[in-house]
Parts: sequence; C-alpha cells; structure tokens
Amino acid sequence: MNKSLNKKDLQSFFESLMGEYTLIGPVKKQNHTVFDKIGSFEELEWGIRPDYSFRKFFFPPKETMFEFKGNKIDANDETEKRIIILRPCDANALALLDRIFLTKSKDPYYKKKRENTLIFVFRCKESGENCFCTSMNTDKTTNFDLQFTDIGERYLVEVKPGSSEIAQSKLFEPIMREGESKLKCKRNMVVPHDFVSNFNHPAWKKNADDCLFCCACLTVCPTCHCYDVDDEVNIDLKSGKRVRDWHFCYLKDFTRVAGDHVFRDEPEKRYRNRFYCKLKYLRDKYGKQGCVGCGRCIDICPAELDFIENVNDLNSPSGQEDQEKGAEEKPTEKQEPKSSPEHKKDSKAKRKAGSKPKKKAKAPGKKGKAAKKGSKRT
Repeated sequence: MNKSLNKKDLQSFFESLMGEYTLIGPVKKQNHTVFDKIGSFEELEWGIRPDYSFRKFFFPPKETMFEFKGNKIDANDETEKRIIILRPCDANALALLDRIFLTKSKDPYYKKKRENTLIFVFRCKESGENCFCTSMNTDKTTNFDLQFTDIGERYLVEVKPGSSEIAQSKLFEPIMREGESKLKCKRNMVVPHDFVSNFNHPAWKKNADDCLFCCACLTVCPTCHCYDVDDEVNIDLKSGKRVRDWHFCYLKDFTRVAGDHVFRDEPEKRYRNRFYCKLKYLRDKYGKQGCVGCGRCIDICPAELDFIENVNDLNSPSGQEDQEKGAEEKPTEKQEPKSSPEHKKDSKAKRKAGSKPKKKAKAPGKKGKAAKKGSKRT
C-alpha cells in the first residue's frame, strides 16, 4: 500500500529514526554536494544528485579486511544500522553493485554493510545539466525501502514489501495513487545496438589523445568496483593488516603482469575499455548497464571530455566509414585515423560560448600500483 506524508512532517519523520539509525545523505561541503553522515536534518541538501557518489559507504576507497597478530586474526565486523538517501540513478547503481558483490562468491564486507542499510529514494523533479538517466532508463527504480515522490504539498511514499514497519508512523496516511516519473533530461545518449562493431572506431584514439587518465571520472562513478589487495606488515614481521583499495582500469599498471607485460599499454585501449565495461561487459555478465546516466564523469573531467558525445560519436556515419577503412588498412601507431568532421556537436559549442580557451592540463603525478595476486578486476 502506498502512503502520503506532508512535507512539513518530513523532518519529524527523519528525526524519529536518527536515534536508531545513522543517516547518510547529501550535504554541502566546500562548494560541492557530497554524501556524508548527517547530525541534523537541516544539513540535508535537497538539490540534484550529489557531485560524488555514495559508493564509499558500501565499498570504501581503502578498507581493512582483517588485522593479524601471529596466528590470531581479527576480522572487520560492522554492525552500524544506517539509512541512506539516494536518487533513482544511484539506487540503480547500487542494484548493480549488489549483483556484482552478492552473486556467486558473496563479498562478506559489502554484504554486512548492505544488510544493515535501508534505502530511501527521492525522485528528481529536475535534471542536472549533464544528467541523462532517461536515456539509460534509470530515472525510476525498484531498489528501495521507501521511495518519495513530490506531489505538491505532500510526498507520495511507496513502501517496499517487507519494509512497512518503518512507515508505521502516524504521520503517514494511506493514498490510492501510484508514483510516476515525469523527469525530462536536458541531454540524451544513444547506445549503439551493435556495440562490438565499434571496437576499431576512430573516436577511441581521438578522445584518448585528449584524456589525462587522471581517473577522476572513475573516482566519482557509482558503479566502478575494481580493487587491489595488499598486506601491510608491521616492523615486527608478526603483525599487520590486509587491506583493499580502489584500482582503476585507466592506469597502465592495471593490466601489468609478470614479465612487465602490459595488456592495455596504448592509451586508446584503456580509454575504450572503460566504455565497453560500462555499456557491454557488465550488461553481458550481470544483465544491467554499468552506466546509470548520472553525468558525474562529465562534470568532473578536467579535459572536458564528454561521455555522451563520445558514445553518440559511435553512431556517426562518417565515423563508421573511417572505421571500416581503418580495419582494412590496419594503421600503425604512427598513423592517425581520420576523425569525423561532425565529432563536436553544435550543442557543446553553445554551452562553451564565451569561455576562455582551455590549456591542456598536465596529468597528475599519480601512478597505479602493480597488479597483485588477489586483485579483482573487470
């Protein structure tokens, strides 16, 4: 049964839960909206989706798996009960992480955090400048405990079966109405139906030449899930801890193996892999796209590379002709494939009108870590 909640009572409802649950949601920090633990309802930022993703609360950038001393092992065991406030795109991203970490070999660290977390979804009334969730069909979701839809002076609250206990407050009233998404994004992306045929598309090299491979896009992405595992041993050589931390496929060391061979040594191969991972590999393996259309990667890119335009370029007729020609000629590394004259769209020129000429930034001095046994990679 769906319920309704007066907007004036939203604060009272959340405050009634904060004694039992840790509340995680969007807050303002240093001119950015980020996910963080919330001490009071007033801290919540109710704008568009946060600039950084929720991922760290289920899959931290660096996580201690267990500590050891001699033959004794002390495993990490979290019992904190939490509520996290998400937008539909992020709820869909979390659903994909659930499939990755909770199917077949279940990840105990992710599993514990996920079991202790309730999901409250607030549907968007408007999209961000670079959001394209409607193109990815992620403007709606079923991955929630409670979902709030703005219907004027009240919220329509959809309650997931099995989660009705949390909506027993007298503040809620029954309502015979279904929630629906009426969101219209400002931008659209068309994923090629036959993605495999674009493997040698000239757009990969063209965009890779501009990419800094700083991994900013992968840091804010809500679905990136690759990690490396290290043992940090203390000076006594008898104690220490095992940790895992995020690893990124844009780094050369991601595919470095014994003998110092790197499978994706060329920049365009690393650049292309990210798109194939998001739009093909994850879909083939888990049945869900790895891109949810949040647009964070576009917002944060220092080189102003645009995920939407990169994918839409694959549908360019002239680009497909160059691809067929390039496949026949098999150009060497010194040869530059022809790019489409329509590579940059007029819409991008309009958005950048009046901006200063950009200078090509230098890549940050970040080096990836060598691959180790135990790494999980896509």
